[in-house]
Amino acid sequence: MGKRFNADFDISNYFGLGIYKEFNNFNYPTIIYLKQLTENNIIEIEKNNQSIELGLTFKLIVNDGSNNPDFMKDNLWLDISMTSYNSDKYLSIETGISHPIQN
Repeated sequence: MGKRFNADFDISNYFGLGIYKEFNNFNYPTIIYLKQLTENNIIEIEKNNQSIELGLTFKLIVNDGSNNPDFMKDNLWLDISMTSYNSDKYLSIETGISHPIQN
């Protein structure tokens, strides 16, 4: 849940809900997810936006020799998703790297 402000001074409340399942049966862990987001504009009451996203993320674990099962691993990831925003459809491909922070 949150509040969004943009450059045009539009203020929106939004609520998102997501569910995912990780599969470790493949060479690379795979995450399938579904996200739903509802956004209501506070100034223009009749302006509501709905989006639903279905995606697939591949975690490409970096193994430099120091990574072992007891140690947190660096990950390269590739994300492919399809989003329906109101009546428009979008396909996205994202990639990145994540590094866990140890306590």
